[in-house]
Amino acid sequence: MKIILHLVEDKKFLQASINKFSIDPSIRNIFISIGKLKYDKKGSTIIISLPTIVINKFIRFIHFFVRGVVIHGFGNSFFNVQFNKIHNKVKILGIFWGFDLYSINGSKEDFLMPETIKMNRGSHNFSKKFGEKKFIEFINQRIDFVSTIVPSENKILNSHFPKANFKFTWFSYFDLENDVLNGIQNKKLVFSGQNILYGNNSSLWNNHIDGIEEIKSFKFNFDKIICPLSYSGSVEYRQKVIEVFSNEFKNKFRPLTSFLKYSDYLQLLLSCPYVFFNSKRQIGLGNLLFSIYLGSVVILNSNNPLFHFFLSNGIKVFSIEEAQSSESFELDISKNRENLGLLFNEEALKERSLQVIQNLIEE
Repeated sequence: MKIILHLVEDKKFLQASINKFSIDPSIRNIFISIGKLKYDKKGSTIIISLPTIVINKFIRFIHFFVRGVVIHGFGNSFFNVQFNKIHNKVKILGIFWGFDLYSINGSKEDFLMPETIKMNRGSHNFSKKFGEKKFIEFINQRIDFVSTIVPSENKILNSHFPKANFKFTWFSYFDLENDVLNGIQNKKLVFSGQNILYGNNSSLWNNHIDGIEEIKSFKFNFDKIICPLSYSGSVEYRQKVIEVFSNEFKNKFRPLTSFLKYSDYLQLLLSCPYVFFNSKRQIGLGNLLFSIYLGSVVILNSNNPLFHFFLSNGIKVFSIEEAQSSESFELDISKNRENLGLLFNEEALKERSLQVIQNLIEE
């Protein structure tokens, strides 16, 4: 049985990763995360948690039993993993999630706006931690395949690594029917309010405070600003966003600081026919897919690769400038749903997953 080894930092994506890579029964997948020793097994899939020091002791020998390695995001816990020790016989796929893509060879602040930069207290620059020269050599010389969350981000990798030999592929974690919609496609849903959903979490990437003037300049009428702040980011940043927005919008601002039951969250989304993300980088794709399917007017910063990705695939989203000049929006919800399905339906993701697996195991 051929083996693919996975390094996973964010366990929220673990089950989705297992589902997508388990479609080929001839493959055994081993998923490893950083942490105290722990072992689990689901069918033929093995899930292990290991300290970094243990991973580094065996990583140079994995070519004796592993055909391919998948690095699921270059996160903080991987800073000390000796990826460059992986033998040349083993094919490597690096999946860039976004936070890593935008800081590997530059500054996080390139994607933050002025007010948010003032609150930036750290960096996610993986290449600096890994050793910039080693990291660049690793990407240029050892990565065989790369995937970004959406193909429109590929040009960012090309600009960072013009000498690299990797090939682009496209792996997606969540399919529309099973992972995003959770059965709502079989229900009749109607918007019940006139609110704006603003951002997807409490991370700096959302440029929350910098979006205040844009929101105030929108031509359309809205009741409240619903702002998810229940995860990611620092407590200090979250409190600052709440303070500034509460002072500016008073009772029109509603922060979400704790997780809601799915049914309650769905009702909240149905009160938000408008969705605004002020991020200059790809973020919150699952939230956006859900909102587009519902029929929300999705407003994105035009610097965000998702803006161009959606438009180039016939999925209508709107720029900040359009929201500043229009009181109403023409939106073909059926067409948006159809085009979302072409990209993210279960069969499309199965085909992409099988191609990724084939790339990793072929001689």
